[in-house]
Amino acid sequence: MKKSAGLYLSAREASAELAISQATLYAYVSRGLIRSEPSQDSRSHRYRAEDVRTLKERRTPSPEPRGLRSFDADLPVMDSAVATITEDGPIYRGVNCIDLAERDTLEHAATLLWDVTGVDPFEQDNCPVVSDEMRAVADAARGANAIDRTIAVLALAASADPRAFTRADEGRAMLGGRIMRLVVATMLNAKSSAKPLHLQIARVWAPEHKHAADLIRRALVLLADHELNASTFTVRCAASTGLNLYDAVIPGLAAHASLNPKPTVKVRDDTAPVKGATIRGGGKVGHTNAKGLASLKGFKRHALVRVTKAGYMASLFRVP
Repeated sequence: MKKSAGLYLSAREASAELAISQATLYAYVSRGLIRSEPSQDSRSHRYRAEDVRTLKERRTPSPEPRGLRSFDADLPVMDSAVATITEDGPIYRGVNCIDLAERDTLEHAATLLWDVTGVDPFEQDNCPVVSDEMRAVADAARGANAIDRTIAVLALAASADPRAFTRADEGRAMLGGRIMRLVVATMLNAKSSAKPLHLQIARVWAPEHKHAADLIRRALVLLADHELNASTFTVRCAASTGLNLYDAVIPGLAAHASLNPKPTVKVRDDTAPVKGATIRGGGKVGHTNAKGLASLKGFKRHALVRVTKAGYMASLFRVP
């Protein structure tokens, strides 16, 4: 028991060792930098001492001059009034995110995160301004992957929107609503709409799945605050230079696309990988190897793919 106890620290001990608040500790856990598991009393969590001390070594000030110090993308943590990470899940401006996902939409979560009270960024008339050039680019890139198409359209959006360069808080919130609607529509190869975003996505991704809209709605709320992942941090850096918000989103999308792993799918039954299964969708066909893996290279993003093999029930999935 003593040996096992030495492997773990309480939240108070881990926070003291790193000289951080418990909220920052939970942020490190959420990023996978410190492993955590329920304590034996199940009312609290304990934290791997090894991970805490490894992180402590990484956070030790470098002897290099401050201007030359290398940047560690895993470690930045900023004090924020926007969201708090707790053992019970994230809190958006004082509202429990888990509770929010039970009943609310991404639009409401965004309005809460942006701290908007005087205007409604998702009112019926606040739709994107789409120029002929934007429409032509979107049509020409219909077969491209969703992120590439969206970057191309966003590059023209600021010129089309006369309110793109506003500095007023409420004006920027309204701009945020238009950007979200434009991004979703462009990624879905659809016309921009004032309908709830989760309904638009479900209609294209899973029109025959009766629970899709609700599941997508919940996922969007839970993922509304991205903390400091690479794409979010990139957008914040770009926006801090004074870029309009349309252009600030572009490098974030590019950063996200660059992090995508090689596209593969793994097919298995209840006990082992399935060799020789056929995957077919969007005019492309592939087959699984001895490890049950098949490449999705060349398959369009979000294409509906059917998996078949003699003796097995067929299944469907969408390319990420």
